[in-house]
Amino acid sequence: MKRIFFFAVWVLFHLNGKAQLAPWNYALQFDGVDDHVSIPHNDVFNVTKTTIEMWFYWEATTSIATQFLIGKGTEQLEIHTGYQAEAAGPIIENSLRFIPSTGLYFDTDANVIQAKKWHHVAFVYDPGVTYKCYIDGVEKNLTVRGSKPTTTAIHTTTDPLLLGQRYGDIMRFGGMLDEVRIWNTVRTQAEIQSAMYSKLAGNESGLVAYYQMSDGSGTSLTDDSPNTNTGTLVNGTTWVGSPVPYITWTGATSNDWNTASNWTPAVVPTASIDATVPSSGITNYPVIASGTNATVNNLTINSTAANSIIVNIGGKLTVSGSYTAVGGAKIKVGQ
Repeated sequence: MKRIFFFAVWVLFHLNGKAQLAPWNYALQFDGVDDHVSIPHNDVFNVTKTTIEMWFYWEATTSIATQFLIGKGTEQLEIHTGYQAEAAGPIIENSLRFIPSTGLYFDTDANVIQAKKWHHVAFVYDPGVTYKCYIDGVEKNLTVRGSKPTTTAIHTTTDPLLLGQRYGDIMRFGGMLDEVRIWNTVRTQAEIQSAMYSKLAGNESGLVAYYQMSDGSGTSLTDDSPNTNTGTLVNGTTWVGSPVPYITWTGATSNDWNTASNWTPAVVPTASIDATVPSSGITNYPVIASGTNATVNNLTINSTAANSIIVNIGGKLTVSGSYTAVGGAKIKVGQ
């Protein structure tokens, strides 16, 4: 059995190893000038309750920029950076605002996000029942502002859904978006946390629209839900490689693959989660102990260490997707 397992890993390395970032993950890059994605109206967008979630990388040169990640019409399902707590007041730094309906604003505190860093955001709203914000899976305080109560129904329009700008060609987003998901259900914190680092099947109950950003080329954005809400890239919106939904090995606690605190974010890989071992800054490289089963979807090893990953005798590493080795990275079996 030892020889068979070693041979299986050896074949995986030599057949699938590549000298570049694996191409299975893409995002859309917006220039903040005129780029956006336009998605035609579909009645499925006129939800009565919702969860909107996505990964975003904000490239603003100022922490008080007001830029729109998503929105449908004006003041319907809008998420943007930077808001004013009162008319003519200062813009709140490194903040987010969610607008489900005209005159109803859910505002985070200042400094809940950072520029030039990937964040996952999820806003939840069920009129008269609940409203929540989760950033990187952690619930954040929300302040309710505006003239309307939290029982207000979600605004409905026949306007297109837009990514990267507000309706009316204003307040454009500079940065990257990935894994945009719109639901007609309330997602719990546990559900958001368990799926934020994974790709969805696309047929999950309540999933209205799902943009994996997996096209990688062309000017169409595929809806990976059954609803066929195909978008169009406008004015040169570009495809770029994306680390989302990768998790990255840090070895901060130990060399145990199955210890969550050794990964950032603190999640142990599964068969639906992509993972990477970086090229530098690592003291403890991952070890899969005897009697331990480790799984991962797509695995990228950038390290040139002699033994980037060690699978001890009696341990098992299953890569359900693709394996990419960069710069002489190695998996050692049998220790």
